Amino acid sequence: MRCVFQFIAHASCQEHLMSMWYSGVPWFQHQPFTMKLFLLPLGIMFIPVTAIVYVFLPYSRVGEVLRSPFMKFVNYICSYTAFLVLLFFATTLTSTSHNIDLFTGTEGVVNSLIMFYVLGMFWAECKQLWEMGVRGYFSQMWNYMDITMLALYTAAYAIEGVIYTKVIFLQRGIIPKPSVSMGR
Repeated sequence: MRCVFQFIAHASCQEHLMSMWYSGVPWFQHQPFTMKLFLLPLGIMFIPVTAIVYVFLPYSRVGEVLRSPFMKFVNYICSYTAFLVLLFFATTLTSTSHNIDLFTGTEGVVNSLIMFYVLGMFWAECKQLWEMGVRGYFSQMWNYMDITMLALYTAAYAIEGVIYTKVIFLQRGIIPKPSVSMGR
């Protein structure tokens, strides 16, 4: 085991790992730290634009840059951070109106963005399952966590849908209001 650590710690190996990490954006590796601090937020702001370009032109220069390990890492970090911020807003925003509609107002925008994000995660898992095959996909324990997380989000949306439907039916008088009794 000590031999492996010596191999990884060797300067040539470190240089090769760094060149692999920054493949697609090798110029970024040699920038001063202050320039990296300036360029990284600038690049983060353009993630939606580059993502759209990648969808339509995956083999372009932009696609090549986005496939580099460093850019994948930056995109994943930004994506999950944005998702956590959306979840934070979804739990802290409280409605003062009695409007039951889940997709109107600020809360509706947040709920819609979360739903699209979950659909994107579901699509990514389906794509990964297709590429790896069933046996390969289920051989990785992280995928069990992903499936559980997606199942919980799906269950939450299903419950919200049932509640929304019941409230609408109650408001319109389609179903009778349940009688509330304190039985002994």
